[in-house]
Amino acid sequence: MDLSTVLSLAISLFSTIAAILAWIAKLRWSNEFVAAKDEIIKAKEAQISSLENEVRFLREITSPKIHEYYTSVKTELEEFIDIKDSQLAEAKRELKQREEQLSHLQKEWESQKANIEWELNSGINITLEGWVQSVDLRERETEGHTQRVTNMTVALAKAMGLSDEQIIHIRRGAMLHDIGKMGVPENILLKPGALTDDEFAILKQHPTYAQVLLSSVEYLRPAIDIPYCHHEKWDGTGYPRGLKGDEIPLAARVFSIIDVWDSLRADRPYRAGYTMEQAVSYIREQSGKYFDPMIVDVFINKVVYGDKKLVTK
Repeated sequence: MDLSTVLSLAISLFSTIAAILAWIAKLRWSNEFVAAKDEIIKAKEAQISSLENEVRFLREITSPKIHEYYTSVKTELEEFIDIKDSQLAEAKRELKQREEQLSHLQKEWESQKANIEWELNSGINITLEGWVQSVDLRERETEGHTQRVTNMTVALAKAMGLSDEQIIHIRRGAMLHDIGKMGVPENILLKPGALTDDEFAILKQHPTYAQVLLSSVEYLRPAIDIPYCHHEKWDGTGYPRGLKGDEIPLAARVFSIIDVWDSLRADRPYRAGYTMEQAVSYIREQSGKYFDPMIVDVFINKVVYGDKKLVTK
């Protein structure tokens, strides 16, 4: 056998052995891969099984407990809401009863208040009328002067839009405008002739006497302005304090026009009463001097010519 033949056989044998070894190695690697793969699959299956067990546990064990707890809480809430609804309904019934009681008490109070106010005002009016009669009789005042000036002052106050409360005090102040003359001696008050300077100085104190007298009576304090200030003049030349312009209380500015008007229109032993036109002319002339110009306009336009029945009697 020659050398080339031997080499050919050797190479063929070597190739065969190499192929066998490669196949053996490949088979071994393949088995290891399969084994590893099987291990991974088993691990995943175990993990899945564990998760399934946990889920089953939660479903079979935990869910009923949660449901039971939810049901318990829901029941308690429903009971609590029912209790509160009942309390609210009871509170509404009590509130309605209280409202009805309050309404009844309010009606009773309004009725009693009206009676009390009527009795009080009646008593006050009777008292004031008694005082007024005493002053009129003592001074021998022109018949009906106080009633006329009171009615006209109220009419002028209403024409100016003053409130009901203001008018109550204005009415009382007008009725008592000369109450201070109770403190003036009769020999001065009833003197037929002209007064001396000293006598006139005493007479001019009657507004101050009124202020002292009325300030001691609580319910008449708001009515003091007219008795105390109705002789003040717009230009500051009046008495007793020489007040000027808006310093003079509004009620007194209203009344002073009426007081002068009634005096002008009345017949006196020494002169006949002014006609309406003469009296209006005088009031206009004294606007800005004796009287507040704004009030003069309201008086003439709304009281004198607006309702002549009030000023022609």
